[in-house]
Amino acid sequence: DAHGRTTCSLLVLRRFAAMFNPEMMRMAQEQMSKMTPEQMQAMQAQMASMDPATLQAQMAQAQAMMGQMSPDQIKAQMNQAGEQINKMSPDELARQTAAATTQASAQADYKIRGANMIKEEGNALFRQGK
Repeated sequence: DAHGRTTCSLLVLRRFAAMFNPEMMRMAQEQMSKMTPEQMQAMQAQMASMDPATLQAQMAQAQAMMGQMSPDQIKAQMNQAGEQINKMSPDELARQTAAATTQASAQADYKIRGANMIKEEGNALFRQGK
């Protein structure tokens, strides 16, 4: 129903509020208003199950990418994404989100492992007095 859709939209928007400017927020809300209740429920369930660090990393990556785009490019990208989401079933939306989450988590793990390797090498060199 409309109330459930609005409630879900507000929950999602609150998570992203710190990441987007007002125009981006307006476009995101507009796209979400076009989603079916089932799509909104699938998105809400998927986001609720996401690791907060992974979500934050994904949003930072999106913000960096959008920072290099003009407002018209961002709007076109948001419209295209909204059209694609509206064509997906709730199951397909959940699968796509899960795949993106897995990839983002793997990228974050890769970066952490690399940073730890560099740290360990630096500590070893320090212990050797180099």
